[in-house]
Amino acid sequence: MINELSIIIPTLNEEKYLPKLLNSIIEQNFGGKLQVIVVDGSSIDRTVVIAQSYKEKIKDFLILKTKADTGGQRNKGADKAKYEHIVFIDADMILPKNLLNKFTEIINPNQKIIHVPIYFPVPGISLVHLAYYFAGLVVVVFSIFSPATPGQFIFTTKKNHFEIGGFKEGVVAGEDIDYGERSIKNGANFKIHYNCFVLTSVRRAQKMGAFNMIWFYLKTFIYYKMHGVPYNKKKFKYSYGDY
Repeated sequence: MINELSIIIPTLNEEKYLPKLLNSIIEQNFGGKLQVIVVDGSSIDRTVVIAQSYKEKIKDFLILKTKADTGGQRNKGADKAKYEHIVFIDADMILPKNLLNKFTEIINPNQKIIHVPIYFPVPGISLVHLAYYFAGLVVVVFSIFSPATPGQFIFTTKKNHFEIGGFKEGVVAGEDIDYGERSIKNGANFKIHYNCFVLTSVRRAQKMGAFNMIWFYLKTFIYYKMHGVPYNKKKFKYSYGDY
């Protein structure tokens, strides 16, 4: 059983969603040592102020500041992680109670891993909610043939992270898929835990449109398989921090 865990949360203008995630972490009742690291990418809203208000609520809590880059922020957080097992979580996630205990109880502590849960949208009935259910189903189906690791919640180890050189930086999208594929090539055990799930906001589908969001994810996956991760922001547009 794993009894030490470092959680790394990259943020950029997350004043609306970060409190929901942090509160859900507090409510986990994790029995071991827990470190929480928020890595902010120069937010222009109250994200950092809100994060600072949790220093008294979370015993081992660290706030780092850097430039806006999802991969770079995750890497900076991993550099400061105290514990061997690390979890990268997007700021608009909500963790059901006892999720961390479920993960840590079933994972082999002596193994390099790259594990992910199932994703469900926050409760609601709408076209955008259906889009997220469909997107989650696509990830599961694709993973049968080619393992996919959505970046919303990735459970791995520092050993694996540093052996593969961390996340690629300056990437427009798909850095999570690339991270997972390089981890598997590095010998990390890949697994989707069907008995564990996290809740994700539906903000991307609300802003992009349900069908556009699904197409964007499919396009990212196809592009990565054909060309690798996209760096060209003119050809491959995605506004990090604008959703």
